[in-house]
Amino acid sequence: MNQTQQTAITQPILQALQGLRKTDEALQATVNQLHLALNVSCCLLVRPGAGQVIISQATPKTDLFADTHCLQSHFQLQLTEGDAVVCDRLDTILSPEIQQFIQTSEIGATVIVPLVCHQSYLGEISLYQCNRPRQWTAAELDLVQLAAKYMAIALYQTKLHKRLEQAEQTEIALRESEERKQTEIALRRREQEFRALVEHSPDVIARFDRDLRHLYINPAVTQATGLLPACLIGRTNREVWGSQNTIAMWERSLRDVFSTGQSKTIEFEFSTPVGTKYHQSRLVPEFDSQGKVEFVLTVCRDVSALKQVESALRQSEEQFRQLAENIGEVFWITSSNRSQLIYVSPAYEMIWGRSCESLYANSQTWIESIHPEDREHVANLVQEQELQDWETEYRVVRPDQTVRWIRDRAFPIRDELGEVYRFAGIAEDITLRKQAEQESKLLQTMTQAILESEDFHSALQVALQKVCEATTWAIGEAWVPNAEKSVLECSPVWYSKVEGLTEFRTISREFVFPLGVGLPGRVWAAKYPEWCRDVSTEASNVYLRAKLALNAGLKAALGIPIVANDRVLAVLVFYMFEAREEDQRLIELISASAELGLFIQRKQAEGEIRKSLLKERELNRLKSDFISMVSHEFRTPLSSIVLSAELLETYGQRCTEEKRQIYFRRIQNSTQRITQLLENVLFLGQSESGRLEFNPQLVNLGHFCQNLVEELQPDEGSQHSIAYISQGNGEQVYMDEKLLQHIFGNLLCNAIKYSPKGGVIRFELLTQVEEAVFKVQDTGIGIPLVDQLKLFEPFHRATNVEKIGGTGLGLSIVKQCVDLHRGQIAVQSEVGVGTTFTVRLPLGQSVGR
Repeated sequence: MNQTQQTAITQPILQALQGLRKTDEALQATVNQLHLALNVSCCLLVRPGAGQVIISQATPKTDLFADTHCLQSHFQLQLTEGDAVVCDRLDTILSPEIQQFIQTSEIGATVIVPLVCHQSYLGEISLYQCNRPRQWTAAELDLVQLAAKYMAIALYQTKLHKRLEQAEQTEIALRESEERKQTEIALRRREQEFRALVEHSPDVIARFDRDLRHLYINPAVTQATGLLPACLIGRTNREVWGSQNTIAMWERSLRDVFSTGQSKTIEFEFSTPVGTKYHQSRLVPEFDSQGKVEFVLTVCRDVSALKQVESALRQSEEQFRQLAENIGEVFWITSSNRSQLIYVSPAYEMIWGRSCESLYANSQTWIESIHPEDREHVANLVQEQELQDWETEYRVVRPDQTVRWIRDRAFPIRDELGEVYRFAGIAEDITLRKQAEQESKLLQTMTQAILESEDFHSALQVALQKVCEATTWAIGEAWVPNAEKSVLECSPVWYSKVEGLTEFRTISREFVFPLGVGLPGRVWAAKYPEWCRDVSTEASNVYLRAKLALNAGLKAALGIPIVANDRVLAVLVFYMFEAREEDQRLIELISASAELGLFIQRKQAEGEIRKSLLKERELNRLKSDFISMVSHEFRTPLSSIVLSAELLETYGQRCTEEKRQIYFRRIQNSTQRITQLLENVLFLGQSESGRLEFNPQLVNLGHFCQNLVEELQPDEGSQHSIAYISQGNGEQVYMDEKLLQHIFGNLLCNAIKYSPKGGVIRFELLTQVEEAVFKVQDTGIGIPLVDQLKLFEPFHRATNVEKIGGTGLGLSIVKQCVDLHRGQIAVQSEVGVGTTFTVRLPLGQSVGR
């Protein structure tokens, strides 16, 4: 039995001893507490006397247990000797009278403890168990013995008080008696009885006069203080003990009783030769015939043992309270069927975000607070493990909609019979541990996937996908610095959990973000994450794609830099479809994944190395092609020059003037061909080394195109002709005329060269507000589809050119010149039908490098 039950049983008796409660009420309360604590069928307190009077009983079956004298009679000798009767099975007693009593009363087991104080038999306390035997535990017997001890003390004190009152009444009666002698004899007899009673009392009983001197004190004082009664008679407490604080309290209390005539109970701590003692004293006034207080009778009891028990109980309760209220875990206790919450520690309010009072009022709020995805699992576990230990992890949703992870453990508490009567448990917040596990798992998964990815952009694709899968973000995109590190460009990779974002993605590819501009640019500049609650409501100078986000339904956004060696490799931007305040947890989780920058940088380096190897192979191939081309293209005009020179040298004087001019023109054409070839090679070399300059100047496009057509227009009688068509205002635009010469000179020459059957070459110019559109169309041999993929690579020639001469440099030069203008070139071709090249060049001074 615990300290709380012991206190509930002994407290009424202590109150009665202090005069705070009537003895009969205290005895009744103690019997009731015993009945409840031990869960017996009946509990009786019986005092000896005429017909055995039942003082109290705690059962509605009063008629069933009214006649128990056969049991008391059977065990009378054992009880009067102070021994308790413990019987687990009454049916083992062979007495016919008891067997008949068992049949009528249905009693199966009993405990009878005598009430004995100072060898005085004052009655017995009896406990009965009906309908079945019962094995009484040591703890139950100790509890009954403790209750019997306190009841005996109370009954003994009541007996003393009654005898004192009887003595006083007798003394008054004797004084009023006509026969003085008989009165004196009776008084002496009462006095002798009183003395006999008090002389053997364990309590210190004393009488004080108005000078606060001891008129009488019983021998118990020696046991309590170590002093003989003779040392105190005629002396005050101050004269005996000196000036102690307790003495002053005693003096005040005695004077109060003398002045008021009211009884008083005090408790005090008293230093004696045998140590410090705790006492409880009852001060009772004694009146003379005029009703004036003549003496004060005191009954002082040593309650040191009781104080120690109470102190231990308070200390135990305080330790439990401090433990439960100061640990970070939630400590809880419920009834065996979990219908009633008995206790929950204050940590519940901090973790659950709800008050303990709300849980006491409705214990179902606990199961209602569990995350919907975990609620059924927890409910089933609790039901399946009804009488067993159980442990589980689940999530709870706080009133502010934040989620906490909980680890909950429950343990059944069993009584002496092994039956579960309570459940206790400890619930701890493991959110940080779960978050760490989530981060670790995400980082591990991302690291492995990044290491297995093919290149830098594949690694970015992995990072976007894993973050979106592990969080609530719906879409992820990446922005990477361009080659010059001047702006962020949209990476070709992205990830989305939903469909319908094609327009947002397509238009986003057209954006670039300089340092500090837009969400990606600001993250790039700060190298620090940035959260935006709702990008669709931001101003266009804060979020440049606000209108696009609004159309796509995108709201909250988060930009995270991927940094390696203090250099931003990329900026990841994530979106969700709801507006949301900044969530530091999400930022930390994604920032942790962004710390994989070194691995991504490794992939970037691997990609650059791979590109370098490919470029080196390509250069080797180009060198080989260049040598082959030079050896072929230079050999033909050089051979023509050498042959023409030899003919002029050998037969010059005999040749006609017309013949000599033919040889000279042949030499000049071959020389121009070699010069043009060298210029093309030089131009390509400058472009590859980055030394090619772009110098836009005001150019009249109409005049330029007209002059170019006149310069390249074939002679009369040729199978080819150039038709020039112009639309719009082409005057005074900023372009590099030298580069324009390379672009359209090569395109027109190719159109003529690869139209062996002749035909009209269409050269069109359309000048618009922001760009100029050029078209060169022929009806020649066309370009096979397989060759169109490598059309602008140096030295590449289509597979159907057959014996048509060429270096494979022209279109590569054209592409370089178009790029310098920040323009675009496209080709449409069909073998045997013809080819159309479309060139779009922006107008204005700001284009180019």
